[in-house]
Amino acid sequence: MTAIARDFERRDAKLAAGTVRALGQALDYMRAHGDEARSLLPKFTRIPPEIAARVNLADTTLTNQVDVQNLQAFIDLLYESGEIPRKIDAQRLVAPTQ
Repeated sequence: MTAIARDFERRDAKLAAGTVRALGQALDYMRAHGDEARSLLPKFTRIPPEIAARVNLADTTLTNQVDVQNLQAFIDLLYESGEIPRKIDAQRLVAPTQ
């Protein structure tokens, strides 16, 4: 899931929204062009080309792709089983700060 700090979002909502959009576009590109994305790794990291060619690209879910009802059911299950100390509103986890 794409995540940014709420501090950043509150401080500059427009820039935060642009950042989330850019991350989404980058992930879409990586999904569509995996080999090319891997070939760019040595340019921006210290990963040798022979290793970069074998890197598993992360399967990331963007916040606009989250099934909020399913996430809420999971959170509720964690709360009811005592795994988390308080209820959490799933919508607040994926929605931009208002």
